[in-house]
Amino acid sequence: MTETPDPRAALEAKDLPTQAAGARDLALMGTWDDLPILLKIASTARSTGLRLTTGAAAADIVHRYRTGRARPAPTSSQRQALIQTVKRLDPSINPNVLMVLSAFPDRAVIERLGRLLRDPRNTVRLGATVAVRRMALSHTDLDLAPLQSALASWVQDKRLPPDSHSEVFNIIGDLGLLDLIDTVSDAPCTTATEAELQAAALARLRARHQLSTWEGLWLSDGRDVLEPGAADPEPSVLVIHRERAALDFGASEPFTLHDGRVMSPGFLADARWVRAPRLGYPEAQPALQIQGRTWFHAALPSELIEFMRERAGSFNERPDPVWAILPQLLGQAEGTAAKRAMPLASLLSGDLVQAHELLSAAAQAKRPRSEDVLWLARADDLLGHSQAAIEGYRSYLDKTGRKAWGTNLATERLAALDPSSS
Repeated sequence: MTETPDPRAALEAKDLPTQAAGARDLALMGTWDDLPILLKIASTARSTGLRLTTGAAAADIVHRYRTGRARPAPTSSQRQALIQTVKRLDPSINPNVLMVLSAFPDRAVIERLGRLLRDPRNTVRLGATVAVRRMALSHTDLDLAPLQSALASWVQDKRLPPDSHSEVFNIIGDLGLLDLIDTVSDAPCTTATEAELQAAALARLRARHQLSTWEGLWLSDGRDVLEPGAADPEPSVLVIHRERAALDFGASEPFTLHDGRVMSPGFLADARWVRAPRLGYPEAQPALQIQGRTWFHAALPSELIEFMRERAGSFNERPDPVWAILPQLLGQAEGTAAKRAMPLASLLSGDLVQAHELLSAAAQAKRPRSEDVLWLARADDLLGHSQAAIEGYRSYLDKTGRKAWGTNLATERLAALDPSSS
């Protein structure tokens, strides 16, 4: 849903709010041809806010081309022309334009950003570190060798100001570059902040060796790191538990770590654990990146509960044992909502006996929740208690009518178990 009827016309409006709205719309649907005007405004507008908005929009457009969401792909000459345009702009006027360079992990671009990490202007250094971070953490498959080589050089560079040096520690730790663990350990530090972030980076690198770091429920909406816009209509889920992993409710396969690296064959090969910026979250979040896609860790109870409710409406068989992690994850959460969702977690984990016991108790309450009645019927259904399931589905439909969110499931299963009811 766009904010303006014509984003390109909005950029030429006289009022700042309309111009900014046009830039935000172009961030979602703009093309390569929109980059010149966005970069012009980003470097010449009097309003700092408008400069930042148009610079960010230009970066988002270029990254959509990088990930393949925008077509056709730019030619080599178009890429080089854009890189040269950005290099000619003064980054002190708008450090946000450096984010455009983050879409081009070329050696020359990386060297340019490295020089800016030593710039005497702190806003320029900050813009360069943000660009390096986005370049490093995009989920698009790319050759990390040039960037890893540069990061190894920068972390040993005594010319780097403490703030840039600290951010290099952060990036290496968040990117999980295990080959640099000795380089990071030997890197010089001149301030307490640098030493603290050096220790944090080493801790993150060493955490890759622990299975618990990788275990959990991971959700992907198809968007790249920091990519705005609509999510994929069919999100993806990955679960890892006790050296097994399952993708999108398929059969689980072995999950093996060796020296912090995933050694499993097939889909999980070359999986990497990172900490990446996530839209809507104040701090970087754990994520898995595999074959050009990013899965973020579902750590909030609300995320887990929402996922379980959506899943419960579609599963029709006993789940793979790897899903036994759900009650464990929910048990770590606090609050009434998490406690109420525990029976559903047991149901989805495949522990049908435990789920039935918990749901039976919930359904006996003076005013049982309608969804507990539905899940009890579902447990009876999966346990082969056909008559109890039929009664449960009917009870749910009687309580909620025909417009409740679980109506389709109850109606379909009732028709399957008792054709005379349809």
